[in-house]
Amino acid sequence: MPMPDETTLNHDVAKVGASYLRAIVYIQMGVGLLLMGFGYWTGIDRFALMVRGEQTTGQVVQYLERGAATPGAERWFTAVVVFRNDAQTIYFQDWNGREYQGGVPETVSVIYDPRQPSNAIINRPALNWLPWAPVFVLGAFLFLLGVSTWLHRLLFRRTPRHGAA
Repeated sequence: MPMPDETTLNHDVAKVGASYLRAIVYIQMGVGLLLMGFGYWTGIDRFALMVRGEQTTGQVVQYLERGAATPGAERWFTAVVVFRNDAQTIYFQDWNGREYQGGVPETVSVIYDPRQPSNAIINRPALNWLPWAPVFVLGAFLFLLGVSTWLHRLLFRRTPRHGAA
């Protein structure tokens, strides 16, 4: 079987590379949109609470065990928190589980929606942004990178289109 000469091999590699470079823009934009959608879906409620919510103190009254349905599985706990809003006593279960059962009662800072007080979270300054914000920012970065590359190619095309003289 004859070996392809170096010119043919370089041409084939260039064709594959050009196809990859054309496709990567759309892959970046697609993955960016998916990550932004996931970040939005997982974080919109917490973001709204952080922007429009009010802060108060509450007490962790119970830790409910989650997971560990099978022997050897990791156990984690969710906190049941109580706080007062005007004359109402509000109970809620925090979204962020712990790997250990802490002491009860434990005083915590709570952010809640004044219009719907049962919509609340324990205020954990750094953890309030996890996992949704970094995912959303990464998605926005990939999407904007893909759009800017696409616009750059569209506006500064160096090679004539197929069929052009």
